[in-house]
Amino acid sequence: MKNMNLLKSMKTICIALGLLGTLLVSASVPAFDSDKPTTTLVTSYTQDFTTNVWDNTKFYAQWDALNPTVFTATDIALGYLRLTWDTKRMIYSKTNYATPYIFETDIEHEAYKGGIVLRAKVTTVVNAEYLQDANYATPNFNREGIALYPSSDANSMNVQFSGVEAAASTTRSLIVVPKPTGVTSMLTRGVLKVEDFGTSIYVYYNGNPYIRIDLGGLSGTNYTSGTVYDANMVSKGTFTGMEIAASGRVAIAQRVAAKRIYSATIKTPTIVSGVTNLMSKFNVSQLNSAILMDLTGLSGQQLISICDIQGKIVLSRRAVGGEKLKIEKALKSGVYIVKVQGAEQSIKTKLFVR
Repeated sequence: MKNMNLLKSMKTICIALGLLGTLLVSASVPAFDSDKPTTTLVTSYTQDFTTNVWDNTKFYAQWDALNPTVFTATDIALGYLRLTWDTKRMIYSKTNYATPYIFETDIEHEAYKGGIVLRAKVTTVVNAEYLQDANYATPNFNREGIALYPSSDANSMNVQFSGVEAAASTTRSLIVVPKPTGVTSMLTRGVLKVEDFGTSIYVYYNGNPYIRIDLGGLSGTNYTSGTVYDANMVSKGTFTGMEIAASGRVAIAQRVAAKRIYSATIKTPTIVSGVTNLMSKFNVSQLNSAILMDLTGLSGQQLISICDIQGKIVLSRRAVGGEKLKIEKALKSGVYIVKVQGAEQSIKTKLFVR
């Protein structure tokens, strides 16, 4: 009897430890967008192509095309803007967007080989071609920035990262994320929204969490590595050796696969209570065992806190806007959440410690 009781007790303890282990693992992985910075973005551009009302001034204030003024009112006569091969195969923003920003489009694909491109380095019509130019040995459609486009079987979304530009030899890393539950095909019409916050990019499909991209390996103004997750924060793949710009243009492009664009919207930082969005006024980085914080864009009292991924506060201190701080604080390798609380608003960003 004693042995049976002992076995039952041991079994209970094992079950409890197993549950505890599961909870600890779950606690170490943040929810899809639980650590997304708090910020205020407002619509800087929006255009609805379903109305059959063509606003030429608004369109060309936002977008460039391969041929100036190639898009006209006839291109929305069917209730959407149609990108077609070959003269109307792409549009790309005139603005080089720094983070944070939101890009949203209601889009339908007639076939794969085309989609949206983020953080593109486009300066001329010549290198705009990189937005739809493939390495001819693969089915991919571009060699610039971060591309999001349907897989050939329409059951997934391809997330493609490009390396240093080298013509047809440009390296790429392709990570595939299965389509969301309830979606029959990634070619069908849907709303794709990208919220780009610098080191993390959150992608939503028809309003639901879909893909998260965490970037790392910052070298100069380019990220070189990262991880792609699905909505449940399950890693779908990692990449290294790429060249992802810290800022860039957004584009919609196709390669012999027409696109139907029903609407497009861009949201960017605004001014709140006379203070520009703090995300553009605060920088944090690591230097050896020190943490560098640049508060020169802020004013007034600021409360700074750094938490590990499990939410434990590892540093807390007050500072005054305008300061540049060097805090000697050795942190273990990992991801930390840095929060700055001011009088008008607060922000959260991430610090990667190597």
